[in-house]
Amino acid sequence: MNYGADKVFDYRKTSPEELELFDIIFDTVGTEQDAFRKKLKPDGKLLTIVISVSKLISVALSTRHGQHRTRAFPNRKNLTHLAQLVDNGDIVPVINSIYPMERIVEAHRHAENRGILGKIIITIP
Repeated sequence: MNYGADKVFDYRKTSPEELELFDIIFDTVGTEQDAFRKKLKPDGKLLTIVISVSKLISVALSTRHGQHRTRAFPNRKNLTHLAQLVDNGDIVPVINSIYPMERIVEAHRHAENRGILGKIIITIP
């Protein structure tokens, strides 16, 4: 399978400390920002989601004073760039399942299962 990345690591089997240095790290969980930041090459970039105020402060300090630039995701510029990559076929989203809005409770229960591959989509009428 091709997931649009040069390397993909299973968070259940690989800790950030075991990783090599990367040009770009796209952290879709948002809980290991400090560990991932240490795994960036000198001009590396970390794109991450922000899940707490303390992580937001960490991102802000990195952006202003840190050795590596960290960017919170998503913002309008990042989403526009990501949409362009999808439109160009440079990356292909992996969809796990699609639920209608009236089954959102079931979709949420599904999302709570760790280790699912792909994203869960909710359709809104």
